[in-house]
Amino acid sequence: MKISLSTRFKNIILFSSLFALTFVIHMRIDHSVDDLWYKNVLDNYTLSDYLYERYFTWAGRMIPEAVGAIMAHIPIMIWRVLDSLFYVGIAWILGKILGDKNNYVRLICCMLWLTYPFKHMNSAGYVITTINYTWPLFFVLVCIYFLKKILNGNSAKWWEITLTIPCLLYAANTEQGAAVLFGSYFLVVVYYYFQKKKVPALIYVYLIMTIGMLIFFATCPGISARMSDETVLLFPEFEHLSTLRKLEIGITSALYHFVFLENVMYALFTLVLWRVSRQFAHNEQEKIVCAIPFVLSMCFSMFSSVFYSWFPDLAYFRTSLTRVGTLFISQPASFFPGLIYGITIVSILYCFYLFSRENWLHTFLLVAFVALGFGARVMLGFSASIWASSDRTYMYMYTAFIMCIVYMLNVSKNDRLKTSILWLAILTGACSCISLLTGYLYLN
Repeated sequence: MKISLSTRFKNIILFSSLFALTFVIHMRIDHSVDDLWYKNVLDNYTLSDYLYERYFTWAGRMIPEAVGAIMAHIPIMIWRVLDSLFYVGIAWILGKILGDKNNYVRLICCMLWLTYPFKHMNSAGYVITTINYTWPLFFVLVCIYFLKKILNGNSAKWWEITLTIPCLLYAANTEQGAAVLFGSYFLVVVYYYFQKKKVPALIYVYLIMTIGMLIFFATCPGISARMSDETVLLFPEFEHLSTLRKLEIGITSALYHFVFLENVMYALFTLVLWRVSRQFAHNEQEKIVCAIPFVLSMCFSMFSSVFYSWFPDLAYFRTSLTRVGTLFISQPASFFPGLIYGITIVSILYCFYLFSRENWLHTFLLVAFVALGFGARVMLGFSASIWASSDRTYMYMYTAFIMCIVYMLNVSKNDRLKTSILWLAILTGACSCISLLTGYLYLN
């Protein structure tokens, strides 16, 4: 189907405006933190010597390491342009995945992506952090887009297969990217199995490539060496933690960031979840369950300061997450944060279940989006750098919430709700931009 000239013009205006805004912000960014170390790498090593040393002493991310060393060494203006393009590219590819030729989807994807807290990318210096997180996310989404085309029965063109391979290699050469891609391809195989359909050979090829990258990480001597160093320097208690405790740290740290801290994206997710899932509720009790995630997010997240001023004895929820996980079971106070987590998870899953009353595939995809994003953060519980990695490791969870929000709005038949959420997304995106512009133009 051909796209009209007016639609093409709107797309050009939308993404050009997003690029211009992003580029203005990038113009105020300079090398900092780890960027400064990477900037001098190629003054002291050849690229091959540097990668050889990193493989044995620090990391298995050979492709991002190579790109990072080069990008930090050359004029930063090149990174500013490229990263702005990647930033816009993420909004664009999200629109392709979730709506393709739908103008509403493209616009709300842009606004929601603007709502993502871009300052998370400064935890280790913008240049190196974006190369290791933002760029792989874009490549993951490209792989998922072509996966969607295969699922829709469209035969893959030779150039699409050729393009997907380098995207997969870059994305899967980061631990979170590899986990998300493996999960995506595995879930597709499961989907075909239950549909009693033959799995396309190309999906097996991509799955094997991803597994190969996971094996590469598992056998990389640099990762083991880095784990030992980070345990000593960053998290000495880590080596004494049990596997279950590490898993608990991963789970509760992922939940804590959204359930007990102010988070606009999560609030939007719970709002849309409530308003759309209740359309499939059969009685008032189910409608009440649909509202639970949103009510909890308002009380413990968005308006927590007011809530805790009314109920000061519950303010310890904010400090319930420690370096070694949530307060121990032996401490009665740990029961209540755990209860909130449990109620949140169960009510969200029940809301997802309600979507199956229209089509079970809705539930499958919503659970898949959240599981992949959540899993990408939970896996950090098995790394001694979980706390040092800071907020940048939540990027896949934010992306999962964006995908859920847009998908649920696509399912909804309430046009007024769609319009209201769009304006709300425009407001949050605008506020996020104003905050960034104020910070970078006047405070830096």
